[in-house]
Amino acid sequence: MLLQEKESRLFKEPAAREYLGHMSHGQFFELRQAGRIPTLRVGKSIYFDKNDLDAFIESIRSGCDD
Repeated sequence: MLLQEKESRLFKEPAAREYLGHMSHGQFFELRQAGRIPTLRVGKSIYFDKNDLDAFIESIRSGCDD
């Protein structure tokens, strides 16, 4: 059961972009390169943690309140 919970937290790039509102590949790549969206590497595969994506969303939300 714990394994299923961990797997559901990790997204490949297309799923991560969809989770962020169907973000374009280019915009997503730029945010990754800038370090705003952290990555997890397992072998040659790159994953994105749902918690990191949620934190990114919150950083944008709080930035709009200024």
